[in-house]
Order: sequence, then C-alpha cells, then structure tokens
Amino acid sequence: MLKAYKEAKATAEPVSLNACLIKATSLVIEKFPRLNHHLFHGILRKYEVEFDEISCNMVMLREHDDELILLPVIIERTNELSLNQIDEVIAYHLKTPLHDLPQVQGMQKMKALPVLGMKLFSYLCRSNHRFYRKYFGTYGYSSLITEDERVWQEDRLGIISTSVANTGVAFQPTSISMQPFVIDDQVLPRSTLTMTVLGDHYLLDAHYGLMAMRYFRTLLENPQMIGLPARLELGKQEAS
Repeated sequence: MLKAYKEAKATAEPVSLNACLIKATSLVIEKFPRLNHHLFHGILRKYEVEFDEISCNMVMLREHDDELILLPVIIERTNELSLNQIDEVIAYHLKTPLHDLPQVQGMQKMKALPVLGMKLFSYLCRSNHRFYRKYFGTYGYSSLITEDERVWQEDRLGIISTSVANTGVAFQPTSISMQPFVIDDQVLPRSTLTMTVLGDHYLLDAHYGLMAMRYFRTLLENPQMIGLPARLELGKQEAS
C-alpha cells in the first residue's frame, strides 16, 4: 500500500496516509462487525450494542495559543466515503479556526458545567449508546504519541503505543520502518507498517481479532480495495 500511496500523493489530488488507514480500518470493521460492538452499563444491568453505522473518532493534534491540544474528530460512515472525502473532513478540522469548531465549543461549555453536570455527562457516556455515539463515534483511530512517551516506552517496555479515543475498539498505527523480507529466495528490505489494535475482550476473542488483522493486511497488500491505484498499474507506469 505504501508504494501506491506515494504514487497517489504525487497526483493533482493527493491523499493522506491517515485517510488510507481510516478507510482500511473501517472496511475491516465492516467485514468483522463484532469490532463495532460496545458494552454499556445501564441502571440494572450491562448491555451490548452493535452500532448500525461505522464512524471513526480520529484524535487530532492542533496548536492553539502556543500550546498543543488534542481534538477529537468524528468522521461518520467512513466505510462509505472515498479517500478524498475523508481527507476533506481532516483538512477542514486542521484549517478551521478552533473557536468555530463545534467540538471546541462543546468543550468550552463542559468546562463551565458544575461537578454534578460533569458526572451526568460521564454517566450518559457509560449508559446511553445514542449519547455515546454522538460524542465518541463507534471506533477510535489515532497515530499520536509524544517524544517523551516514545523514549520511555522504547527504553522500558520495548514497544510503542499511542493515545486513542474512548471506544470499544481502536487502531494505533505506530511506526513505518524498513524490515527484511524473503522475496523470490532473496532477502530484501521493505517498508513495514506496525499497527496495534485495542479491543474489549469481554466482546472479542483473540482469534476474531487475528482474522480481522489478516484482512487488514489483505487490504494494504491490495490498495485498489481502499481506492488507491493497484500495484500492477503502478508497475506499468514505472516501466514506461
């Protein structure tokens, strides 16, 4: 996919890597719908909900008044959108003045809420799936990590994780690096994407998650499935 992405990026209508990964992850959820389930805590019991649409909660980093803020962006029905349509939503939230964005206006109102109002908001997020869906979407996507977190996790844990949305399942693209692969009996370097998936094991088992990630790999290895040029077409262009 990375090769096809670089080709598309050089065109008159370039696409972002985030758009490609959001499209791919939403198609994974479409194929494996249990990833779109969420557990809620009602007054008397827990209950499970399968959302009837796929909406991505992308966590975005923006600068405001010499400080960095995390901005949640809900992109609705990402499995039905084209890469350019996803990019349009991302670009809008990157360029629009923060005070004009409804998320920021909502956060300012929440800051003014009394303690009881904040507790009510928290309770509704845990217990009402329609309320939750409005503010958090149905799944999370984030590639954000601070340099301090990266150093600490590499030194202490040997892994890198990221900040993600408060959703039932979340995808974390952590790094792209060169890795050795055996291709036609030769060891060759290839750009490799590392992706982490977080899920609620009350709803998902490891086998289901493994099958989902195998399909995710299929999407990346066949970029035309997410709207990028096929590798065969790229090969012809390079040959000419």
